Amino acid sequence: MRKNEAVEVVLRPEDLDLTTPEEGKLVVTIKNQSFRGDYYEIMAQDEDLNLWQVQVTNPAEIGARVGLTFDPEDIHVMRYNESEEEFDARLEAYEDEETPTDPSDSADKVPEVFDHE
Repeated sequence: MRKNEAVEVVLRPEDLDLTTPEEGKLVVTIKNQSFRGDYYEIMAQDEDLNLWQVQVTNPAEIGARVGLTFDPEDIHVMRYNESEEEFDARLEAYEDEETPTDPSDSADKVPEVFDHE
């Protein structure tokens, strides 16, 4: 990321969990839901009028106030308007930069053994 670059903070719908309002990291109101075969796709809205899409295995009550929770590792910071494919490619490029290309730089390098006879 570049200094002062516009970003989007993203949570995937399958990484969000419903909980009580007291235990949630934020509180939302369930607006609607659709059964999608093996999960419910729920649309919820927070007090700032942000819409949240959540995928869960149990239905929720329309109009109910619930908490949303997630793990810190579920937070993704993406460049503004960056596609998921572009995001994944950028992460792979970072991983490639961290991988040593010279075997002598490897932490797994086997030390030479000398016979001192």
